[in-house]
Amino acid sequence: MVEFINQLPTPIRMTANVSTERVQFLDVELSVEDHRMVYCLYSKPTDRNTILHYNSAHPKNLIKSIPKAQFLRVMRNNSKETTKRIQLQEMKMKFLDRGYSERVLDKALEEAEENATTLQDITEVPKLIFPMTFHSKSQKINSIVKRNWNMLACDNSLPKEFKQSPRICYRRNRNLKDILMKTDPVESYTEQKITQVRGSVRCLGCVTCSHMVPARKCRVRVRSPRLTVKRARILLAALPWSQVNIPGIHGNDDVNTLLPGSGRVTHAQRRR
Repeated sequence: MVEFINQLPTPIRMTANVSTERVQFLDVELSVEDHRMVYCLYSKPTDRNTILHYNSAHPKNLIKSIPKAQFLRVMRNNSKETTKRIQLQEMKMKFLDRGYSERVLDKALEEAEENATTLQDITEVPKLIFPMTFHSKSQKINSIVKRNWNMLACDNSLPKEFKQSPRICYRRNRNLKDILMKTDPVESYTEQKITQVRGSVRCLGCVTCSHMVPARKCRVRVRSPRLTVKRARILLAALPWSQVNIPGIHGNDDVNTLLPGSGRVTHAQRRR
């Protein structure tokens, strides 16, 4: 089946491995040694070194936390000590190729080994979030905010959340991809107005809009229904009876309320 798929005129090629001793699932490889199941970290032969570069335009705290997280991942996905040491050294070489220094990696490995042996429940106090867009001067802004935050903490009119220094959170800034291309072309599906006149404007062929009466002032339009009712008697009197007496909708009683000479209509007559 795999050979048949690989013969298709597509650049995608499929592989299939069958073994009774080892199996790979995601980033873990399971195998059997001495009638026992062991596991280790697995990476595909086609995988590339896609670790974030040390000089990338990201917060330094984020960049320095990546080695520790990856070292913990290697320790967690290894059941044999010898295999773990080999894969830790391989992971360290990947970080060295991406511009990380020996000092940063040794410190991250030491912290990862301490966290792997001593598990602690971390209870964090909720803090006020200070969001801002990340750029090259964000670290200086961060230090300025924390250095002068005591001025806001002394203000008793502010809530108690302002007593502690906030947690600085960054949102992603525009990159080269966002500048060169747009993944969401808003102007392509945004409704374009035909005219620049504000408010409701008649369209050309709508049945509903044909009943709209334009006015410059709101007071004129609010009072116009009252004037229309007074003039309806004259309008209905001028119309022929075939246009007024619509079967099933308007009858003689309805027309008498508007025809001249019908007199003042009571509330009881209107309800009938």
